Amino acid sequence: MNKIVVENLYKKINRFTLSGVSFAVHDGEIFAIVGMTGSGKSTVTKILQNLSYQDSGKIYFDKSSYGMLVQEQEFYKNKTIFQTMLLYSKMYPQYISRSDIRNVLRIVGLYKKRYVKIKHLNVSRHARLKIALSIMRKPKVLILDDPFAFLSEYEARQIRIILRTLSDKFKTAILLTANDFSGIEEIFDTVAIIEGGEIVCIHTYNDLAKMTDKESKICISTPSPNLVATEIQEKFKYETRLYNESDVIVNAHPDKAQEICDYLYDKDIPVIETTRVNKSIQSLFHSLRTRTGEIS
Repeated sequence: MNKIVVENLYKKINRFTLSGVSFAVHDGEIFAIVGMTGSGKSTVTKILQNLSYQDSGKIYFDKSSYGMLVQEQEFYKNKTIFQTMLLYSKMYPQYISRSDIRNVLRIVGLYKKRYVKIKHLNVSRHARLKIALSIMRKPKVLILDDPFAFLSEYEARQIRIILRTLSDKFKTAILLTANDFSGIEEIFDTVAIIEGGEIVCIHTYNDLAKMTDKESKICISTPSPNLVATEIQEKFKYETRLYNESDVIVNAHPDKAQEICDYLYDKDIPVIETTRVNKSIQSLFHSLRTRTGEIS
């Protein structure tokens, strides 16, 4: 079941135009919008959060149970973390107990700092407080603008675990934005890549995994790298390049490795080992930004 549906979203902001943005987020799905700064991803989330309004297009989702994270969110500096959570809890129609708040603060690692005033928080703790506020009432829909900004890798990993639990256990539909794949590769189910205000492609994680497999290469370790590179080019017509003093990268799928090695063995050319060189999902990002219409 679709929890968020966006159809042909359009908005003009000075010289920037958000144009024809469409996607759907399902129950229990983590949907990421990935793009460079200024690509339009935050504009989409602000429209969904009623912090901005589209010129045209339609949005459907149940706003009776949703949480959100806004990077520009400000707090009363003389309030403590716990006081801030209590204050925000009163904005929701359902009752949120002090025990619930304490549990959420434990989840995001702020429980021991709950009596620290906002003005004394560092950037990382500010970011974790925003996460805590967004998940406080176990929302059915969660909208997060760049949730891993300013977090250490350890902190980001803890938040990813929380989001995956919300998605898997409570079937929360999660929409988040990111500048690249580095912070989200472990958790997203579907990703939309946005460039210049337009979504250039939408892929599932499985789509991207197949693409990385398709673009995998072979690394051959050998004491005779120049000879190996020459033989492979002449016999198989594969492109090769030397990598350090003993490795040859072969532009061929790893399922060709045995055939290549058998040929080299027959030629009495020593091979120490062969390994698979995978193209990471992160490395696909830059090429996918310029590939339009690759997937419908």
